[in-house]
Amino acid sequence: MMEESHLQDTPHDDDQVQALTRTNGDDQAHAAGTFTLQPRSLEEAKSIATMLSRSSMIPKAYQGKPSDILVAIAMGHELGLPPMQSLQSIAVINGHPAVFGDGLIGLVRSSSL
Repeated sequence: MMEESHLQDTPHDDDQVQALTRTNGDDQAHAAGTFTLQPRSLEEAKSIATMLSRSSMIPKAYQGKPSDILVAIAMGHELGLPPMQSLQSIAVINGHPAVFGDGLIGLVRSSSL
């Protein structure tokens, strides 16, 4: 028998769950169980950043640092990167956030310049 997974260490309120499970408004997408991690307000972004900061699946530089996560998500948004890709593609180097690796290559290739 398979065990149920529980997120015991993180209390969830309705806003956090809504921010994490928001669909794109398409009934078919909702039925398929898809979601996007796009906050609609600063409060939702803070909530998502706090939840992500508790995860061991994000880069170690962001673990336990919700403020850094929020800045990375905001910077990525300005560059056209989704939130999770922002965390994987933005590193802080000497106190300055910088896009690196595949994220940088993707941005260059997607540019019309």
